[in-house]
Amino acid sequence: MNKEEYEIKKEIEKRLKCSNKSLWNSLSKEKQDFVVNKYYDANSIENVGILKVLEDNRGLRMNLISIFIGLSLGLFGNAAYDVVLKYLPNGVFDAPILMGFVVILFLSIREINKIAAEHLGNNKVLEYLLKSSPIILYKNMKILKIIKDSDIGSTFMEPENFRERKAARAVVFDENNKVALVYSTKNNYHKLPGGGVEEGEDFEIAVQRELIEEIGCTVENIKELGMVEEYRNKVGLHQTSYCYTARVIEKGTPELEANEIMEGYVTQWLALDEAIEILEKEKNVDHYDGKFMWLRDITFLKEVK
Repeated sequence: MNKEEYEIKKEIEKRLKCSNKSLWNSLSKEKQDFVVNKYYDANSIENVGILKVLEDNRGLRMNLISIFIGLSLGLFGNAAYDVVLKYLPNGVFDAPILMGFVVILFLSIREINKIAAEHLGNNKVLEYLLKSSPIILYKNMKILKIIKDSDIGSTFMEPENFRERKAARAVVFDENNKVALVYSTKNNYHKLPGGGVEEGEDFEIAVQRELIEEIGCTVENIKELGMVEEYRNKVGLHQTSYCYTARVIEKGTPELEANEIMEGYVTQWLALDEAIEILEKEKNVDHYDGKFMWLRDITFLKEVK
């Protein structure tokens, strides 16, 4: 992280905290970092609005400070001068008196900063940010895990930029209380059903669509489970997976895409403990992306248990 990026992120974090301190403090450190990092990208529409607010905030602070200094000099300049002369007879410098003036000025400027932040803060930074995009903390879904290359034993260097991808997944139970895993007959691995969220698509709608496509099931009783973030350095991908639990209404035929057909995807229904046991046996997968997939899906399954 270069100096400019660091300073911008710290400024964003400071403004967010000032804008609604109670809301900001209620978020975990991971969620706070998620908020800051998500909206750092200067190319995003949301960040343009936030940076404009930050710029306005800085302008307001400077204007208020300038007004304060001007009023102080105009209204209290003569009085302060008389006090200084009174306590500095014969040119003796009284340090405590001067220090008192400095402390008063510092406290006043600090209060002005606080007033400026609160003036623009409520409903204009953090609340705006939380409402403006569903990716940020969709329905306040909790973060279960953040996976990085170091977590899978990889040493690929972090890229300058990450490509963003959102995905919706589910732990689906049938009438026998068994969960669905998608098995790749070609590459011999298992995964939870789910896939990418289309631009502007609601997450619950996305997970219902993915379940029809991958396992041929319509579902109900959809509930939030949690989210997992993946930072894949090798391919420059930041993927956020939003996971749900659901109950099967009806089982049908999957509508697999060409690449999924080539993978030889088939649906397997297993008891939850058995599903976890099967994934545990696949822990030492060699494929780079597969390592992320394994850690992500085992996290979701264990969260259900």
